[in-house]
Amino acid sequence: QPVHLRINDQELGQPTPCRIRITDPSGNEYAPFGRSLNFSTGRGEDVGGHVKLGKERWFSIDGACEIAVPSGELRVQVRKGISYLPLDEVINHPAGKMSIRLSIERHLIVGRPYYHMSDARCHFSTPHSTALDAAAEDLDIVNLLAEPTRLLGQDGNSHESVPSYLAFSGQASALEQHGSRIIVNTHHRHLMLGSLGLLNCHRVVHPLAFGGPDATDDWSLRDWAGQCHRKGGLVTWTEPFAPNKPHAGEALALAVLGEIDAFELTPDNLSYAVRGWYQLLNAGVQIPLIGSSGRNANDRPVGALRTTHPTYEGSSWVSLTKLKHDKVTNGPMVSTTVECNKVVVSAFCLEPFHQVELVVSGEVVATGARELAKWGEGVWIAGIECVLSPPCWFAARVVDKEKSPLDGRTPLFGHTSANWIGEPRAKPQAVGFLMEHLRKGRDWVEDEGRFDDPKSKVKLLDTFAEAMAKLESMPTV
Repeated sequence: QPVHLRINDQELGQPTPCRIRITDPSGNEYAPFGRSLNFSTGRGEDVGGHVKLGKERWFSIDGACEIAVPSGELRVQVRKGISYLPLDEVINHPAGKMSIRLSIERHLIVGRPYYHMSDARCHFSTPHSTALDAAAEDLDIVNLLAEPTRLLGQDGNSHESVPSYLAFSGQASALEQHGSRIIVNTHHRHLMLGSLGLLNCHRVVHPLAFGGPDATDDWSLRDWAGQCHRKGGLVTWTEPFAPNKPHAGEALALAVLGEIDAFELTPDNLSYAVRGWYQLLNAGVQIPLIGSSGRNANDRPVGALRTTHPTYEGSSWVSLTKLKHDKVTNGPMVSTTVECNKVVVSAFCLEPFHQVELVVSGEVVATGARELAKWGEGVWIAGIECVLSPPCWFAARVVDKEKSPLDGRTPLFGHTSANWIGEPRAKPQAVGFLMEHLRKGRDWVEDEGRFDDPKSKVKLLDTFAEAMAKLESMPTV
C-alpha cells in the first residue's frame, strides 16, 4: 500500500535529505514512486539519485517520499554521510497505516560543525540529481566535471557527448539546493600524458582532450594548467600514478614544478596513489591531498571519498587547499597539531577502526590504538604524541582493511595532507623513482608522440627536462 515516508533530522525536527533502503523479511527491495529498482550501473548511464552497493539498492530522497510497501515487518536503513549515526531499524507496519516517521541523529562531535566537506570530482549526472545526492551524503560542495565521452546510440552508432558542459559554472554555483552547492567545471585528459581537473576556473579551457589514435599530440597539460591558473582556478592531478600506464606522464613533471595544486585520491587508487604521493614528498615536492569519489556510474555515492577543510571564517575551500589544510576521508576524521617539533595526532570515527598511524618521511613511526570515547556515545577515538627530528615531513592516517565505512564498499580510510618541520630535503631513492618516470615520459614524447608542429614537441620535452633538472638540484638528506 502507498505510504508517506519521512526522515527527520532529530535535532531540527525537520525532514533532511538522506539515502534510504527498505526491504521486507524476504529481502525484497522497494523503490520510491517515480524511481525504478532496475536502474543502470554502467558508466555514464542514468547517473545520480540512486546507487547500488554490492547487491543493495539505495535511493536519495529530499527527506520524504511516497513509496508502496507491504504491511508487516520492514527493515528501514538510512545513511547521511559520515557525521550522522547510521539508522538500521526493523519496524512493524500495520495494514492501513499511511505514514512512516523516523529520525536520524547527527553526532555533534564527528565532522560537523567543525569541518566543511566536498567531493572534488564526479561525472555524468545532472546538477539537480547531484545536488540531491550531495545533500543526502551531507556534502557542502560537489565539483561536477564535464568531460568528453562516447555513448552508443539506438541507431548502433557511437556519439561523442560532453554531459553537463552546458551547465558550466566555473567559480560560481550551477545550483544551490538542499543546502549543497554544485559547481560545474571540466576534466581534461590525455591517454599517456595524464589527466587534470580544472576547478574554480572562470571559463572553459579548450580543448577538453587531445591525442588519441586519430589526432596529434600538439598540446600539453602545461597549457591547460597555465590557462586555469591565469583564470584563478585550481589544478588537480587526477588518476595519478595509474598502474595501467607505463609512466606518470607530463602530470608528474608539473607536480614537480609546482604547477599542480592538489594530488587526488579516489576509492579506486588508494594503495598505489598514496605510495606515489609519498615518493613526491620524499623528493621534497610539497603537494596537498584532495579527495574525490570519481563517480561516473551508480556503483558508488558521491562523497565515497571526500575532502574536509576546517571551517575558517572568510576562507574558501580553494584557498584552504592551496594552504595544504585538506584532509581526505570516508569516515575517520584525522588531525595533527605541532608545537616545538612535538606532534599530536587525533582520530575519531563513528565506526571502530584498528589504529591511527603517524607517518614521518614515508615510514610509520608511531601508532595509537582505538578506544570507545567516554565523552561521546558511539564514537571511537585514538591519539599519538611524538617528538620529531627535523628536517622531515609528517602526516597521520587511518587505513583499516578489515572494516567497511558507512557507504558499504571501500575500507575505512582517512589521511591528512603533509606538514614539514624544517626545510624540505630529498631522499635519493625517491628522486630516482620519479626520475625514472620522467625519463619514460620523455622517451614516449621523443619516440611515440605525433606532432604536426615541431615546436609542440620541443615544448613538451623542455617541460620534462625542467622537472628533471629541478629534482637533481634538490638538497638531499
